[in-house]
Amino acid sequence: MDEPILDLEDVLYRIQGDKVLLLELIDIFLEDVPQRLEGIRQALTSVDFPILADAAHAVKGAAGNIGAKRLWSLFKTMEDAAKQKDLPLFQESFDKALLEFAQFQGHMAAVRKQLSS
Repeated sequence: MDEPILDLEDVLYRIQGDKVLLLELIDIFLEDVPQRLEGIRQALTSVDFPILADAAHAVKGAAGNIGAKRLWSLFKTMEDAAKQKDLPLFQESFDKALLEFAQFQGHMAAVRKQLSS
């Protein structure tokens, strides 16, 4: 993926340079997403496509709000796969999203430092 983990320039432009707001949004995202990922894991065990689509849609929106374009793209693919009832594509994208979210979490210390300066 050619996109950065977090497109700071884009998201700061959209929120009029409010770094405090961005940090708050990131904190909410980091708190909310693990719960949503667990919900997706549970929905995968019963292959509940409507729940999978809704959960992917919610995370996609949140990722878009904070400029996490790579996560947005993965959750978009997951949402589409759930709507098409394509379980292998959903699972593949979910596995990639788990790795991407872990990278995102690891990258946040550098982002906090950059936003504090």
